[in-house]
Amino acid sequence: MPIIKEDRYTGYDADQFRFEKMKGEVEAGMKDDWKRDKIDNAKKSAITTTASYDEFKSRVSGCMLKPIHRNEFNAPPKFAFNRQVEDKGYKADPLPTAVVSRVKSSSSAAGIRNSRELDREMRKRGTPQEKASLVVEHLDTAEKVQKIFGKELDAEVFTCLLEALDEAGPSIPAGTARRFLRDLTERCQSSAGQVVGFFTAKEHRLVARLLAKDKADPNDPEIVRVCASLGVVPSFLAEAVASLGDEDLERRGHAADENVHADAAISGSGNQAPTLGNDMD
Repeated sequence: MPIIKEDRYTGYDADQFRFEKMKGEVEAGMKDDWKRDKIDNAKKSAITTTASYDEFKSRVSGCMLKPIHRNEFNAPPKFAFNRQVEDKGYKADPLPTAVVSRVKSSSSAAGIRNSRELDREMRKRGTPQEKASLVVEHLDTAEKVQKIFGKELDAEVFTCLLEALDEAGPSIPAGTARRFLRDLTERCQSSAGQVVGFFTAKEHRLVARLLAKDKADPNDPEIVRVCASLGVVPSFLAEAVASLGDEDLERRGHAADENVHADAAISGSGNQAPTLGNDMD
């Protein structure tokens, strides 16, 4: 019969009792129980589905690891390192403005060579307008698009660019999104095909909305090719065109109401002027 190891019984002494010590022991016991249950469930699940002992051992050994979502691959770090420096009051001297401007000008003059450098540059920019300007500045020709995205196109980076173009509004030239999607699907067919596998209905509707904003005709062969390459069904594009049309009508209605109120205010002020004059007489 196996002997179960148990902790030695210790009597309660109010003078030596420390709450922090007891709290640490309870937390350690809870962690041990969670670990034991996690390993036990992993063994029961892996015993009927694994093909070899090595696979069984690997699944049991990694059962306590946290799964990584696809959006977390390029996410910024969640932990701030060297916190002790701030706690002790140390503070780095700021760089001179001339040095900062020189570094920024040199980096912009060198240009972006691949998608990783584009990702780093996009993280430095906070607003959608600044991110969308990357498409205007560094992806303005088909050759540049092929140079940056010809070998590799990250789905998260591509989605961030599309969202920035959608939220930037009139700050970017009209037709920028359409031209960018056309160059990408023509010059980087392999990269576009890989990124489509990560797309959901949300991204498909986003592409359709960008094309609709640039007055794309669903029957245009160029638009048909772009939609086919990115997996956008024609119904999404038609829905986006209709929704933008409703928004334009609503905007025009608000503008008409404002004009009516303004005319009424002007006419009212004009009618009151003679009355004031008669009272003064």
